[in-house]
Amino acid sequence: VAEAGFKLELSGLIGKKESWTLEQLRALPQESQITRHICVEGWSAIGKWGGVRFSDFLRLLFRKLTTIKQRC
Repeated sequence: VAEAGFKLELSGLIGKKESWTLEQLRALPQESQITRHICVEGWSAIGKWGGVRFSDFLRLLFRKLTTIKQRC
C-alpha cells in the first residue's frame, strides 16, 4: 500500500461518512495477534497481524439500527 495519499472511503449506514487516512487509523487503539495455522493438507504457518480491531472500528462507524424489516 502506498502510504502517501491513502484514504479508506466508507459509505452506507454509518454515522461518520468520511475518509480515513493511515495516520488516523494508526491513532486508534491497536491490537496484535500471532496465530499458528495448521492445515489438514499437512502444511503450517505462523502469521502475525496488527492494527485496529475490526469490531472496534465498526463500532465507531455504524449507527444502531432500531428496526429491521424483512419482506418475503
